[in-house]
Amino acid sequence: MGSGAATGRSVRPGSWRHNRDFFFKYTAPDTALKILEAQCLRWSSPRVFNDPFDMKYDLALRIDREKIRTQALDRMWHSFYSADPIALPNSFGRLINASRSRFPKLTRSEFEQEFSEVVEEYCRKVHISVSELNGRIRIAMKGSKVFCLSDRHDNVLMWSHYAQSHEGAVFKLACIPERDSVWGSAMPVRYADDVPPFADDELLIGILSGESSLSQRDILDTFVTTKSKAWEYEREWRVVLHFTDPAKNTQDIPFWPEEVTAVYLGCRMPAEQKEKIAAKLRMDYPHAEILEAVKKNDQFSLEFRKFRF
Repeated sequence: MGSGAATGRSVRPGSWRHNRDFFFKYTAPDTALKILEAQCLRWSSPRVFNDPFDMKYDLALRIDREKIRTQALDRMWHSFYSADPIALPNSFGRLINASRSRFPKLTRSEFEQEFSEVVEEYCRKVHISVSELNGRIRIAMKGSKVFCLSDRHDNVLMWSHYAQSHEGAVFKLACIPERDSVWGSAMPVRYADDVPPFADDELLIGILSGESSLSQRDILDTFVTTKSKAWEYEREWRVVLHFTDPAKNTQDIPFWPEEVTAVYLGCRMPAEQKEKIAAKLRMDYPHAEILEAVKKNDQFSLEFRKFRF
């Protein structure tokens, strides 16, 4: 399988978040035919995900207050008294840059005495902010739908779990700049042993010294794209659609026919089902390749060959 890296033939929309040329979608056999007939793909609410932790957890807060206090005061001292302005300041950093010439020259001891309580109060407020943010995320997710993709078409476990034990099919979906393909904004899933933190020590130190900012979009992206390492074999990418009908578990969204560039038929798919899908492809998607999976004789893996009636 190719890497899916962009060829650079077309200018990609600025909203796209990767340089891949294509992704893969595993489906059951009946679903594959319905997709081709309706020219729609189904997006799902996190409520129906098979992983009970997936987008159903609270962001954690694991910080070392003493480390933050010590290093933040050191960086704050540098921010106030360095000869160089803060290069990419947050709102506090802009205030520091603007007030440097008027800020009194304190000894290091006086400075720490003045600002230690500021650092402590910030750490206390971070705990409150995390609790509030988790509440807002839970509300936001009620109206979200997710479309899940993979960057592999030949994973035996994926065929077993998401393509009805190899009786289903896999769609190869192209990222077409001229169509602004929705999976152009897909994000890779990160697999971890622990729930991701709201912020780490380094980020909080940078915020206090005026050098860093906490992006709500980055926090939300981390939330929707972090899963347990148990799911690492999926090699998943995700597109998230917000502000949909929270009462519905799924939403069918149209795609462009030219975005389907190939369909791989499972090695256990009945011949009659293969012929139905192939006929539909040749009628409405004549540009798409039709391939079928075959078990290799000397390996526990699949190979793919052109399907012929």
